[in-house]
Amino acid sequence: FPGCGKSLAASWFAQELHVPLVSMNMGRMQERYVGSSEANLRLALRTIEAAAPVVLFMDEIEKDFAGFGSDSSGVMTRLVGELLIWLAESKLPVFVVATCNSPDSLPPEFTRPGRFDGSFVVLPPTDEERFEILHAVLEEVGVQASTEAVEHVVRITGPSGEGFTGAELRQLVIEAVYVAGLGARTLDVSHFDAAFPFVTPLVQRSDGRRRLAGYRQLE
Repeated sequence: FPGCGKSLAASWFAQELHVPLVSMNMGRMQERYVGSSEANLRLALRTIEAAAPVVLFMDEIEKDFAGFGSDSSGVMTRLVGELLIWLAESKLPVFVVATCNSPDSLPPEFTRPGRFDGSFVVLPPTDEERFEILHAVLEEVGVQASTEAVEHVVRITGPSGEGFTGAELRQLVIEAVYVAGLGARTLDVSHFDAAFPFVTPLVQRSDGRRRLAGYRQLE
């Protein structure tokens, strides 16, 4: 689900493995000259292999593969083919992390069983997770809030597993800081209540509810 920390998880993997994190955007590989796009991808993959061990991060891959199978030039089809061959044959320690917000739009060749070692559905946080996220965001922003205020925010941003995402909680804290004044060091319930109307969670929109229902079917 968007805003639930998929990119942050990729960074955490790299930190835990004590290896560099390298991002790759397939869209940047494409050029108008025949063969240039494929050559760019092969060069990128050789560079990544030279840096191994490394975590290769591909964010929102459904956007990278938009047009697969329907592009008249066949460039995207060939790029996907190059990448799939590399994924199957590379023996070097490259840990691939790919995120996706629209699994249904991915090429079927990319999602067949065994293509990746595992797949995980990341859903909006529970009450307990929102409590922990709020404390982490408050520490990051450099402000404090009473336990009463944090518990109040958890209640108004619920229900558990169907409320604000981590990204939306962060934005709520920032809005509360603006309400309190940039020099403020402590936030209370009134600051969060005043900031609440400025942040509309995706799950409260019709497309967000449809997405969440679809993700739950993948669990």
